[in-house]
Amino acid sequence: MKYWCMLWLLVAGCGSGGGTTPDAALPVPPPPEGATWFVETDSGQWIAPEGAERYLTLAPEGVALWLHAARVSESGLDFRLAVGDAEAQDVCVRTTVMEGLTLNTDGRFRYGPADFALPNGTATEDLILVGRFSADGSQILELGAQALLDMRSIPEDLIPMLDVDDRCALISALLDVECVPCRDGQEFCLTVEMADFVGQMRPQDSTEEVLLADCHPGCEASAENPECDRSGF
Repeated sequence: MKYWCMLWLLVAGCGSGGGTTPDAALPVPPPPEGATWFVETDSGQWIAPEGAERYLTLAPEGVALWLHAARVSESGLDFRLAVGDAEAQDVCVRTTVMEGLTLNTDGRFRYGPADFALPNGTATEDLILVGRFSADGSQILELGAQALLDMRSIPEDLIPMLDVDDRCALISALLDVECVPCRDGQEFCLTVEMADFVGQMRPQDSTEEVLLADCHPGCEASAENPECDRSGF
């Protein structure tokens, strides 16, 4: 499940969203550090590539992205990202930090455009993440992102038995959409965009930092990871 989660993270969308616009006369206070929300993968709208949602139905049910406010100021915050389900973080998956989001007084936040690499090595170019906090902070509304996904960087075990040169051909065959040039001019990037995801607050500090994949006391795969020092477990 963990690699599908990472792929979903890449395409978990952008847009202005269709939620209710907050009252500009009522400032939304920044969330407290440690605040945590989970975002279910089926709570949003697919935009690009068109038609990709029918293939996402093959993914495990209940997959969720967890967002943790790791640093908060009056005008910005950092999110620590984890994956799991609606009940708990998957501690077998390494967390990553998205730094330097801007935060407005109406509760809206934005990251990017900036290049962003996931812990499994998958790379995006010009990623934008947007959303807004509800007035009481219990929800994240209008959450979305858009980016160019570098198909060359996706781990081999996510797209098994496919050479790098064949990955865009697969996308073309499935979705009738072509890869576009990445920043280096090579046509290996896929435009991805989704919108209107919703995050629900969970108890403070519901997730924890995981520095190495498959290396955590709660992860059974740790026993088979030669890079994991289990002496401290």
